[in-house]
Amino acid sequence: MFTFTKSKNIPLTLQLIKSDGTIEQGATVSYIIYDANASTIIVTQKSAIWNNNLQGYFDWLEVAADWQEQREGNYILRWSISGVAGFPETIVDNIQITPGGIEGNFTVTEFANIIFSILANKSSIINNIIKFRDYADTKDRITATVDNKGNRLSITIDCDD
Repeated sequence: MFTFTKSKNIPLTLQLIKSDGTIEQGATVSYIIYDANASTIIVTQKSAIWNNNLQGYFDWLEVAADWQEQREGNYILRWSISGVAGFPETIVDNIQITPGGIEGNFTVTEFANIIFSILANKSSIINNIIKFRDYADTKDRITATVDNKGNRLSITIDCDD
């Protein structure tokens, strides 16, 4: 079973290993995601393409575009394989979508990145803009704009590595 966080894009990877231990690179691979009963298609057929770095077939499923009504729960991932011998035409996996994590959709790592930027106190205030930087001082983790009375006007958070 694969477990993914709700509302986060999903990296799907399938590796086809031949009986001699080598990896098949010439297949045509696609997939469909069904509900837990395999009665309703949730994500229509998409292609996975060969990725040399991963040594497998890969697709980056963009949840906002391809699975807009995503809910927590269990789903069925059906891979279809064609164009090669020695493999089944269909491989079935289970997918579990779990709650978003801390404070909504933040993973533990993302949350730690935000908190550490505050605790490390790499901050600056210029005019009405308050910034907290990452520990390496390479990016702004939090940028807050306030009015002359200190009221928040906007906040931008960058918690990615």
